[in-house]
Amino acid sequence: MDPLESFNILEAYSSGKIKQEDVDITQTLEVALAYLKEHENAIDSFQQRQIDETVQRLMQTFTVTPQTEFYRDYLHKIEQVASRALRSPVQETEERLEILRKAHEINTGKIPLVDLEDHSKEALFRLAPYLSNVDFSNFDFNEWTSEEIKKFIECCGNLNELLISTDKIEELPQLPQCTGLRCRNCTSLTALPELLQCIGLYCGGCTSLTALPELPKCTSL
Repeated sequence: MDPLESFNILEAYSSGKIKQEDVDITQTLEVALAYLKEHENAIDSFQQRQIDETVQRLMQTFTVTPQTEFYRDYLHKIEQVASRALRSPVQETEERLEILRKAHEINTGKIPLVDLEDHSKEALFRLAPYLSNVDFSNFDFNEWTSEEIKKFIECCGNLNELLISTDKIEELPQLPQCTGLRCRNCTSLTALPELLQCIGLYCGGCTSLTALPELPKCTSL
C-alpha cells in the first residue's frame, strides 16, 4: 500500500465515502503510523491539522468494541507523532511566510503549477489555501486520484480562475468566487457546478458534458 494513499483511505473512511468492509483498517493504520514516524520532521502545521481532523472523525466513527479499541490505540499513536512533529514558532512563521510569498507569486504571475520547482502533491496542498489562480496546463496527474484533484480545488478557498485538463474528473467542487473557468479535454467531466460569478467559460473537448449551469454574468463562452 502506498503510504500517502493510506491517509486518503482513512480520510475517505472517516467521511463515510467508503465502508469498513471495503478496507483493511488495521493495515491502513499501520502503514500510516509507520510513514508518520519516518517523516515526522517533514510534517508542517497544515498537514498536522488535516491529520488531527481525520483522527477526530475516526474516533467518533469507531464504536466501543475490543476491535475498535485496538484501532483507537493506533489513532492515539498517530496523533502523538503528528503533534510531536510540529515545528518551533520561528520555523513555523518562516515556513508560512515562504508559502504566502510563493502563492502571491503564482497568483500575480498566473504561473502554471507544472512550472514550479516543486510541484509535488504535498507542496501544492500546502499552497492551496492561498491560491486564487490555479493553472494546471500540461500538468501530469498520473499520481493523483480524481478525489485528490477535487479535494485540492476545494482547498483553494479563494479561487478566482481555474484552468484544468484531465480525463480523471467527472465533476468539479463548488466554485462560488470563480470568474474564469477553462476546462480543456476533460473527457470524463459530466457536469459543472453553479458558476454565478463566472465571466469567462471554456469547455473545449469536454465530450461528456451535456449541459451548462446558469451563467448570469458570463460574457465569454
